[in-house]
Parts: sequence; structure tokens; C-alpha cells
Amino acid sequence: MAAVKSSEADRFLARPRREVFLWLLHGPDEGLVRERARRVARMSVENPDDPLQIARLDGDEAAREPGRLSDEARAIGLFGGSKALWVEVGARTLIPALEPLIEDPPAGCVIVLEAGQLKKGAPLRALVEKLPNGAAVECYPDDKGAINALIDEEARAAGLDVDPRARAALLGLIGGDRMASRAELAKLMLYALHDGTVGEEHVAAIVADAAPPSSDAAVDAAFLGQIGGVEEPARRAFADGVDPGVLIGAALRHAATLHRARLDLEAGKSEQEVMASHGRAVHFKRAPQFRAQLKRWRADSAARAIDILAEAMPRIRREARLAPMIAVRALWSAAKAGEGRG
Repeated sequence: MAAVKSSEADRFLARPRREVFLWLLHGPDEGLVRERARRVARMSVENPDDPLQIARLDGDEAAREPGRLSDEARAIGLFGGSKALWVEVGARTLIPALEPLIEDPPAGCVIVLEAGQLKKGAPLRALVEKLPNGAAVECYPDDKGAINALIDEEARAAGLDVDPRARAALLGLIGGDRMASRAELAKLMLYALHDGTVGEEHVAAIVADAAPPSSDAAVDAAFLGQIGGVEEPARRAFADGVDPGVLIGAALRHAATLHRARLDLEAGKSEQEVMASHGRAVHFKRAPQFRAQLKRWRADSAARAIDILAEAMPRIRREARLAPMIAVRALWSAAKAGEGRG
């Protein structure tokens, strides 16, 4: 039985329990969910580069034909050996398809479920968490420590150093979606490759444009409860070429920072201590707004905002034509989650 918190996930995945055959990766950071699902699938087979050892399945198709998942799991490969079934969970429940596998786990096969945000008590999450041979792993937006580790990993792979001012700038620009963060860092490392060190000027040239001021203004308006001040900067951001999913990703990252900061405040830390540790994730020009938001929100209301924004992400990806409207409405709903927090 394993319910793994996001902060403990990398440590758990580095030394997984051998008895685990059913993995559930879930959370609001879709990029991190996918990255960890891929990691589990690859570490579960003998040759991760062999396409016959890792099979991708659509969750809704598997749900429509409950026997298919079991048949796939028990089928013996042409050359034998271990295999992984990587299933992207959709709108339909997978529980009937999983029940035969839970009753009689398949030999040499690992099931990897890639899901979105699942609240505590959601049927699929509850099912996997209570299994002695299951693991449900949370995937929340990266905190400052995880972003620093990601920067170090990408810089090390490129053979580059990172200037402290460049690092500080990056902490305020990436982290809402793991895959997007990796893409931005890969682009940055390539740009700075011949200079030996990533500097603030490299970040400004390559990464900063991904989050124009209009995006920050929309996010700050939402978290200050200024519902009427959300739409105009959001529409300016879209006109500047910002994808609605990127805007909501930035809002999600901000909500996660605010949530962690409020947890520390409510645990007894002073506002000065909280600003020193969490304020670095926010550009210095936004520090006054962040300080005001700390007074307006509580940890539980920030957690509700995270749920609201996370639930909007799949709709934004599915309904491209309506994505701007979905994003603005999600920011409105997130703003309302903090009402009356004073």
C-alpha cells in the first residue's frame, strides 16, 4: 500500500518496491505525470527501447472493452521477457477492467496508469492506494528545490554553469509544467552552449518572453480577488501569442507557491521568513502583490484554487477553440475560491 506525495516521488521511484505491479501517476502537472509514467514504464522492462516491451493503450478504449486490458497484460510476447502497459486514463472508469488483474496479478507485466488531477477519495485513486501491490504517486507543480534540481540536471548534461542571477530569474519563470520546463531549459542550454555559463541575459532572451507582463497581471488580479481585472490582461496575453494552457500553468504554479507559503505561515513562521523562502519564486516587481495575496488566502482555499485550475487544463487541451474562454473562467473561479479569506 503506497500513497506517495509529490515531494517524495523521486526518492520512491529511485528505489521502487518490487511487489508493485499497478502504478497510478496523477496530479495537476500533466508534464510531470507523463514524465514519471514514462520513467516507471521504462524501468519496469528489460529493454526500454524495444517497442514490443512497452505498449500504449487508450484508457477509454480499455474501459469500453474491460477484458482487453487483462488479455494484453497476460499475453506472452514473441520473445518473452517483461513488459509494461502504459494506459492514459480518460473519462470512463477503468475499475472494472482492473479488477481481474488485481485479483490475479499478471506475471512479468506492470500496469502504468497516467491520470490527471484525482481528489483524495476518488475511486481510482482510493483503489490503488489501498492495494498492497499498488502505488499512487502525486505529481504537483515543482517547488523551488525541484526546479533547482531540474536546472542543475539540464546544465550538467550540457556541460554549463548557471549564474546565480540567471537561476533566480528561472525560478520565477518555469515550474508549472515539467515537460514545458524541460523544453524551455533545453532551448536555453542550447542558446548558451558556446558561452560556458548561462547568464541572466540568456534567460531574458530565450525564456522571459514565455511569460509576458500581461500573463502576470492576469494571474495577480485573480489571486488578489480582482475578478474584473482578469479578462483584459488575459486577452492581451493571448494576443501576444501566449497559449491559454501556458497561462493556466503559470496560475497553477503561482497557486502552488501560495499554498506552500500559507502552510508555512499557518505553521507559525513569520511573514518575513515566508517571503524570504517563497517570495523568490515570484519576480521582485510582484512581491507587493504576493504579500497582499498571503493576507487574503488560507492554505485550504489555495488548495481549492489548485484543483480548479488543474481541472481546467484537460478542457483547454481538448477544446482549442474555446480555450481562451475556459482559461479566463478558470481564473475567475480560482479568484472566488479565495473570497472572504481576509
